[in-house]
Order: sequence, then structure tokens, then C-alpha cells
Amino acid sequence: MKSKFSIIVPIYNSEKYLENCIKSILVQTYSNFELLLINDGSTDNSKKICETYKELDSRIKVFHINNQGVSHARNYGIQYANGEYICFIDSDDTINRRWLENFHQAPSADMVIQGCRIIEKDVSKNIILEPSYTIGNERFDVLCKIGTYLNNPWSKCYSTEIIKKNTLRFPEKCSLNEDLIFVLNFLEKSESLCTIKEYDYNYRIDNSHLTKKFYNPTDILDWKKQVQNSLLKLCQNNKECELYRTMTSNEFAIFTWYVIQFYHQTRYCDRKEIYSFLKSVYQYINLCKLEKNRFVFFLLPFSFRVLDIAVFILNKFYLLKKSCRK
Repeated sequence: MKSKFSIIVPIYNSEKYLENCIKSILVQTYSNFELLLINDGSTDNSKKICETYKELDSRIKVFHINNQGVSHARNYGIQYANGEYICFIDSDDTINRRWLENFHQAPSADMVIQGCRIIEKDVSKNIILEPSYTIGNERFDVLCKIGTYLNNPWSKCYSTEIIKKNTLRFPEKCSLNEDLIFVLNFLEKSESLCTIKEYDYNYRIDNSHLTKKFYNPTDILDWKKQVQNSLLKLCQNNKECELYRTMTSNEFAIFTWYVIQFYHQTRYCDRKEIYSFLKSVYQYINLCKLEKNRFVFFLLPFSFRVLDIAVFILNKFYLLKKSCRK
């Protein structure tokens, strides 16, 4: 019998959490799935853990590849996925027992999304979506509400047929926003969307990596331009579309946050290019709505969430604008 779900787990040096991740998948109440473990050149015990569980359950397929990043690992898994739907799970996350059952019982759609529980140290927060079923442009109202929850590939299931028919893949040269680009491209090629109220995905935030990662602001700019291009295609080149304006507002805020972090490491000529891009999208954003959108910054570490975020970002944008005019 063909599997209904193909679960793809990219793995890199995940020995600390990997067993819990795999165990949470194997005890699902809905059992018609295949589990693809993509070991992306791990140097710890992840390979051994994968092989051990492969021997215990015939639904598990293990692939060992050279380290080329999480996007390549996910794309590799897509090639070998045989299920009707594809799901992605991060190797340091877990799912509750009914996670797949929730998807199985949901109305049939090209994409089904459920909420999640965000875990950061001893603090957790539940993201609960309003149930809906929409097609075509009707989906835009729902997408506006869930905002940056689209910035990740997990806790969603995608039609395998649509992914393979349109050769949809994660952009491997992006280190930021590659997930959002994939999701937007999928939405552009698909027709129906279902959101459900359950939240059986447990997403772990690991702050230990956040302050160590440096992104070149010009690279971030290139990635944000790719996001805008994908978003514009989804919105059928209508920049006045509410979805375009809402998501542009969210991305403007997040992009500005990164620019602030690495501002003093940015060359003057690059600052001008960054300012030019921000200026080009500025007319389509509404920063006053950002505080009211509960999804805008939930994936950022708690310590970076500013209550007065709209005023903060406006002020920083003004300073960037001022410096570029000198």
C-alpha cells in the first residue's frame, strides 16, 4: 500500500535530540507513512542512531550524503518521497501522537497547516490557527492572518504531486528565507488551503546559535529580493493586494532587524543599496499593524521582541535613510 505521508527529516549533528524526534514519529496514531532520514554529513553519532532505528522499523529509509546544508538535504528527500503528501520535521523537534492523524482527518487540500507549540528553555507558547478551507485568492485572507508562520516548512503537509510536477525545491544558495521562498512558490502553484486548530508540533528554539551567526547584509538583501519576487508572483503582480502589503510589512521589519545587527559591518555602498530596496517597498507597508500581528516575531528569540516594535523600526529606518544621504 502506498504511504499517504512522506516525512522528511534533515539531520546534521543532532545526536542530542534525534532519538526523541524519531521516537515521536514512530508512535503516531496514524501509521501509514514513510520516514526519510537525511543525514547531511554529520560528524557525531547521528549516523549510528539513524541506522539503529532503520533496523527496528521498515517504514524508515536512511540516506547518508555529504554536508551541503539543510535545503539540499530536504531537496534530496523530496526526490525519494513516495507518499501522497510530504511533511518536514526538524531533527531537534518532536511531534505529539496525533500530529499525522490531524492531517489525515482534515479536509483534502493541496496544503494543510496546523499550529505548534514553541519551546524556548522553560517557556512555551501555543500557536493556534483558526480552522478554514479556502481556494484560489480566497486563501489570501487566511495567509494574512497567519503571517510569518509561513516562514517555516514544518507543521504543514504539501501535495507531493504539485511539488514534483512543478519541480519545487528549496533554494540551496539561500541561508535565510529559503523556507519562506519554498512555501510561497508552493502556494503560487497550488489551489486549495486548509488550516486546522490542532497544534501537535513542538518547535524548539535554540538560542545558542543565534548570536554566533553572521549574515552578510548584501546576501540578506538578495534573499529578501527573492522573497519579494515569489510573493509578487503569488499575488499576481498586484502590489496593492492585502497579502502583499501584509507580508511585505513583516519582511520589512525582520530585514531591518538584521540590518541593525550588522549595520557597522556593512560597507557604505552596500548601505545605499539596502536603503534603496527598503525605500522601494516602504510605500506598501503598514508598520502600525506589526504589533497587532501576533505571528510577526514569534520565531525570533524572546529577548529581541520589542513591545514598541513599530516605533523602534521606524526610528532605525530613519537613521539608515539619514546616513545614506550624507
